Amino acid sequence: MKAHQFKRAHFALICIFSLAMPQYTYAQEIQKISSIEKIKIGDAYYTRGQIIADFLDVAFSSKMWNEDSDKFVDGNYIELINRFINFRKTHAQSQLDEVRKSIPWIYQYFDGNNKLPRHDSINKWDGPVGVVLGWPGVLPDESFRDDYAIVEKQLDTVLPYFNQQLEGSNIFRAGAQISSKNIHIIIDEMSFYKRTPATVMTSLNFNPALYEWMAFGGVLYESSDYNFMDGYFLPNSKNSIQIAICKIRNGLGSIEVQRLVNECVSRSLGMPGILESRESIFGESQKKTAISSYDTYLMRILYCSAIKAGMDKNQVLEVLTKDTNCFKI
Repeated sequence: MKAHQFKRAHFALICIFSLAMPQYTYAQEIQKISSIEKIKIGDAYYTRGQIIADFLDVAFSSKMWNEDSDKFVDGNYIELINRFINFRKTHAQSQLDEVRKSIPWIYQYFDGNNKLPRHDSINKWDGPVGVVLGWPGVLPDESFRDDYAIVEKQLDTVLPYFNQQLEGSNIFRAGAQISSKNIHIIIDEMSFYKRTPATVMTSLNFNPALYEWMAFGGVLYESSDYNFMDGYFLPNSKNSIQIAICKIRNGLGSIEVQRLVNECVSRSLGMPGILESRESIFGESQKKTAISSYDTYLMRILYCSAIKAGMDKNQVLEVLTKDTNCFKI
């Protein structure tokens, strides 16, 4: 047999042998790895890839503060930034001093002295967290006492749960003081002045809600329940959360308030995003009433020591794909 005939025959044998063998694809390799690395959480199994993707969805928010305001007020986002820039020019120093005295926790965010946090990054608390009823430094509105009683009862259940499930956490009921880092739960008629800042320019009565829109750097909760619950947290320049505000509409009834308290505290720990892929307290169309074991697992990852405040998605992805310590039950 000549050399070129031998090569052809050899090539034909290789082709026949290849056709006889099962086709091994990259997709099959991924499936093989996924099937090995499944983690049982509650009664279900998840791959690390699924868990990482869900964590990235719920632990990050790409929305800029007031970015959605053009849906609710005349004008646009540029106008809001202009108002922010010109705030000092349109208010006398005596008025600014009164704002600083009355609502210092907001004032520090539009004073211009503090640097803004990194946008679309990990935000988390770095120490004990108090949970307070009412605005910072203000006692709860007595006209909503029945709603606040429901909130208190639910907190008595949910706070021990978090302290048991999240390693190293210390979340406790606190008074109305504003010296410590707190989550504030406020029963409200749900007039979100943050989205109607025109009232700020015509009235100076120091209702904290009138000045929320000025807290640039705040992270808004991307909940689907804007008609029932709205909230945000304010991180410092190192993305350490300093204060969280969560408002719940009055008169919703016991079951709905309990659900919203669960979501409020969960999001206030640093989970502002939407988890659309499965039933969750962070869900949208698949909203759950209780905090699931999977929700808790995602919050554990947030407070894993390898996940640092200020990390972006790529940095978190690098940690979670290489380090398995954050996936320990």
